[in-house]
Amino acid sequence: GRPKGIAADVYEQWTAVAEKRRILHDSKMRLRESQMKLQTDEERLIKGRKQLQEQAELVERERDQLRKEREALQRDGPVQREELEKLRVERQTAAAMVEAISNERRQLCQERMRIEEELAKFQREVDNSGSVVVREKVFAGLN
Repeated sequence: GRPKGIAADVYEQWTAVAEKRRILHDSKMRLRESQMKLQTDEERLIKGRKQLQEQAELVERERDQLRKEREALQRDGPVQREELEKLRVERQTAAAMVEAISNERRQLCQERMRIEEELAKFQREVDNSGSVVVREKVFAGLN
């Protein structure tokens, strides 16, 4: 059986102390586990914050780049339109000049052919008549 009297009191106190020690030990172990988990969570949190910060900086850089590109477009857009308009006008002018030159060339070719025909006609007349008078007429016609 169970001890009686003083021995029983001592036994009860001893078991109560042992139980309290076990509870204290368990509490210490749980506390240590909680502290380790807390430290791991803090490390993860710090790493997460760092990643968020890096992402925020990346987003900010991209936003800056977009803003700069938008400003450049707003600034250069009208200038580019103006340049394109100038180029278009220059191209039209050049095309008109080419057209005028080719028309003039066509007229000169027609004129040359007419003159060559006249020369050939006069040459035949000269060859046919053999006279000096016709030759003088030819030269007078050319001048």
